[in-house]
Amino acid sequence: MSEIQVNTINEYTGANGVTIDGVLLKDNQMAGTYLDGGIIKLASVTANNTAEIDFSTSVTGWNNTTYRSFIVRGRWIKPATDTARLYQYLASDASKRTGTYELGTYQARVDSSASGYYQQDQSGYLEIGTYALGTGTNESMAFEMQVFPAGDSGNAPSGSIITGGFFRCIIKGSDAATYSMQGGFQYNSTSYMDGIYLSMSTGNIDQGEFEFYGVK
Repeated sequence: MSEIQVNTINEYTGANGVTIDGVLLKDNQMAGTYLDGGIIKLASVTANNTAEIDFSTSVTGWNNTTYRSFIVRGRWIKPATDTARLYQYLASDASKRTGTYELGTYQARVDSSASGYYQQDQSGYLEIGTYALGTGTNESMAFEMQVFPAGDSGNAPSGSIITGGFFRCIIKGSDAATYSMQGGFQYNSTSYMDGIYLSMSTGNIDQGEFEFYGVK
């Protein structure tokens, strides 16, 4: 059997990708036809004294025809200002939804014995890790959240449900206490969502790596 070895296969000028054994490769990934039901990274940002993380649809390309939900992840997150909190703002296009977010959280102390549950209505922002972040050594946050927008490409008619989601995070806060938190949230409206912004309650994001995924 003959064998051809090459180091690089480039797209031709039509920019339609390259097909190998029936699988279409395009723009550094397999085309969506072969990833039905999969999770695709659409954007990533490394913060460096950054005012805001922009994961709006103009940056990620997320849309409710291709995707059912989206996942946002972050790690090594530290604020530039001590005791700042990480806020999330769900968005439609470039517009932040600043109405009422309803949040329920279970928390457990990792470095000591303490736990509890609380519910909170948050006006104008969402805070999935309800704890002050610190600038000290080893103080940081990591999280993962999945958002299910109202009116996605599934079977539910547009506007019949509200946007909701769930999250988990680990935080070593400004007082050096470490907590594991998990819970759920909803935006008390059927307003459409297709993206998210993240910023500190005060000051910039000193450091952190953030990723945005589309879920088919």
